[in-house]
Amino acid sequence: MNKMISVIIPTYNSEQFILQSVISVFKQSYKNYELIVVDDGSTDNTRNLLNQYRKNLQYIYQKNSGVSSARNTGIKKSKGEYIAILESDDFYEKYFLEELAEFIDIIDTDIVYCNMNIVDENNKNIGIRYKKEPEPVTIKRMLIQNYIVPSQTLIRKKLIENIGLFDEQIEVGDDWDFWLRALLNGCNFKYLNKCLTNYRVYKNQSRSFMNIDKAYKNELLILDKFYANFNLPPELFKIKNLVYTNRILTFRNLYLKQKKFYKSIQCYLNAVKLNKKIFSDPQKFKIIKLLLRPFLCDFILSLYKKLRI
Repeated sequence: MNKMISVIIPTYNSEQFILQSVISVFKQSYKNYELIVVDDGSTDNTRNLLNQYRKNLQYIYQKNSGVSSARNTGIKKSKGEYIAILESDDFYEKYFLEELAEFIDIIDTDIVYCNMNIVDENNKNIGIRYKKEPEPVTIKRMLIQNYIVPSQTLIRKKLIENIGLFDEQIEVGDDWDFWLRALLNGCNFKYLNKCLTNYRVYKNQSRSFMNIDKAYKNELLILDKFYANFNLPPELFKIKNLVYTNRILTFRNLYLKQKKFYKSIQCYLNAVKLNKKIFSDPQKFKIIKLLLRPFLCDFILSLYKKLRI
């Protein structure tokens, strides 16, 4: 198996980690690849750092249009039969391309994904993504939570040609939307239980939720788009409220961690509107008390400050 793989790195102001990502591609044991770096309007030193490697990669600069646009630009320019999307602060292990290319060829499916190491800003390994082999990927499981990231996948380009590119109207979570569309198209995700890539997280928060408001808005947008398809199987409509409730409660927790108590309560009340059982459950009702305490303290403190002024 020696089919060309197009490795696409979308980047925006990633001067701290971009070279580590690029060099991890250069060090791959599998050599039949092309590397396309799409700079989505960076204003830092990203372009200058990559100048020394211009002979070994295709560098494309575009006006800032979002990560989905950058991914699509790379895909449109790609020549490979397979697509690997590496985020600009993640990096591959030496055998990532070789192992996944062999695996996808043997399994004969459209998307394969592997386990991955979790690293911090200092490249310290702080764990692995899956401590046990994940359950098979289904639409229902993917609706409840997006548990696959682009940097751990290899995608057959024909799939993208069949279902379309990443949705550029979605600012956060466009990969989740893509996985859902792939599953609706009958795609089988196959898992290789090897840590072949490294996913970076940042202190105290996941990079996916640096802007919780934007992430919350976009996740609901993705679900609205998904359920606007009236040809979905009936069993997916049966769990619609559960799916929305689960995502809303996830953001309730994220807001709570950031001490945004008012928005956390709003999320809880929105979830109750969809699923009144939450409100009637004595165990879950305790959450309201936990939310109200810090919220009232915060309110009283702000009122006290105003009165002092």
